[in-house]
Amino acid sequence: MTSFISKKSHLTIRWAALLVALTATTASLLQAANIRTVFADDGGYPWIGATCIDGTDCSGTYNWGYSLPCPQVDPSCTTYEYPNSTNPTAGMGDPWGYGVRNCTSYVAWKVNQQLNADIHGWGQAYQWVSNAPSNEVHSASGYTPQIGDIAQWNATTSNPWGHVAYVYAVSGSTASLDEYNSGYPKSGSNFQWGLFYSSFTSANYPAGGPNNYIHIGTPSGTQPSTPSAVARDSADMAVFYNDGNSNLVNWSWNSSTGWASQSWSDSGGLFGQPAVDSRTTNSMDVFYTTGQHKLVNKGWTASGGWTGPNVLLSSDVAADPAVTARDSSHMQVFYRTQEGDIKSIAWDSTNGWNLNPQLLYSSAATTDPTATSRSSDSMEVFFGKNNGNLVHLGWSSENGWITQDWGAGAGVTGKPSAITRNSGGDMSAYYQENGNGKVAEEAWDWQTGWGWQDWTASLVGSPSAVPGVTNVIDDFYRETGGNMVDRYFGSSGWQTTNIVGSGSATGNPYAIVRDTSNEEVFFWNGTNLEDANWNTGRGSWSVSTIN
Repeated sequence: MTSFISKKSHLTIRWAALLVALTATTASLLQAANIRTVFADDGGYPWIGATCIDGTDCSGTYNWGYSLPCPQVDPSCTTYEYPNSTNPTAGMGDPWGYGVRNCTSYVAWKVNQQLNADIHGWGQAYQWVSNAPSNEVHSASGYTPQIGDIAQWNATTSNPWGHVAYVYAVSGSTASLDEYNSGYPKSGSNFQWGLFYSSFTSANYPAGGPNNYIHIGTPSGTQPSTPSAVARDSADMAVFYNDGNSNLVNWSWNSSTGWASQSWSDSGGLFGQPAVDSRTTNSMDVFYTTGQHKLVNKGWTASGGWTGPNVLLSSDVAADPAVTARDSSHMQVFYRTQEGDIKSIAWDSTNGWNLNPQLLYSSAATTDPTATSRSSDSMEVFFGKNNGNLVHLGWSSENGWITQDWGAGAGVTGKPSAITRNSGGDMSAYYQENGNGKVAEEAWDWQTGWGWQDWTASLVGSPSAVPGVTNVIDDFYRETGGNMVDRYFGSSGWQTTNIVGSGSATGNPYAIVRDTSNEEVFFWNGTNLEDANWNTGRGSWSVSTIN
């Protein structure tokens, strides 16, 4: 293990970046870290709980860590020692060889999260431009930054260590920046150190724009997300997706006028798949997460059109939200936090939003939740946890929340899909088993309770199920060859058929029931957004391109 290089105190320094390399690291340690949020917005960074080792506020020293013994949430803190500190085993380093709560540590963590890249050992921030692969470094002059880039500032007389930040959104040639330890946000007129800040861009940065950008790769989030859809009635439906370029896109269909599109940009940068629900035939609500881990809502009514975006939660939303409307007056949104909690917020027509999140499950969720309602006085939530089990959270107005936890074959991977049918007397959840491509079902009915089964398949991604209009159940999923499969249950038991053949699907499906005669399955085939329609009168699938 190589040693960290100590840096001297400079009270006028606004930025900090540390450190040379550690040779042995794994990203899995960081993924497992489960350090609780202390500040209002920490950018999801897991080591915000580290405290100042040197001085009263770490101004000019920027040495954060943990007093021994290591905290339970970070039991390996001494693995990354800081020999030149007054407390050499204070857990001051991260798995990439940078000092926790410094700009370099945050960017190394963020790049690992978004790009699965390991950039340990690049040294001080001003050294990153020299230590990064030369083909990844671009002078800011004449270069258009991209989401996922690292913005880099060179050393100056007042700042001999330079600075780095993460580009979470781009508008034209202006990059929006996430960063740590810049001295912001201020407390009155005083700088604060070791904190997350996300309000500067390359155009308004106090010290001027970055000197360089480092382009390691493109986050998967910059590709269009899996679509989400809703049918308000038999003549109107709407599809929503994140286009990967900070836009929420909506395609709306009417039986008389066909498809029409619109989109809205969000400077926070959309992240993952949006969620949508329709409480009535004249309303829709869409929810999405930003790159800053905010939860945002846009609402529509037939009389007033679109409103929003409205930020409901300002931090700690990890990825895709889920929503269910149990009647026209009640709506609940569920989400996974950075720490692996499942929380929810609720809306009702009398009081509006209750934005005090309710903790439903603590510290073990590894997949985003899915939600459904069996009746106006019940809700059901499903997700995978860190031991591979499937978790069910059930709520009723009579009994409140209950928790059930089952072994799930080879384990849950990806987001489950859940349905209810028979007026709430039956429900089931479908998911991909980890590593073997199988499709699994956990099903319940009011007479016999829960039962589990799985089927051999070549599933990739997450399935999407609906109570069928011809079949009892239709469970749709994409296989490795690019064919879209309907695993359906009817009078002859479970059977399988292809909606589209090999090479015809590149994304996960999203299925809805439009009316008693029509089902729709939306999915991507390259850059084409496809709609597969089943009509009971026709008795077959018909696929058309929307965009």
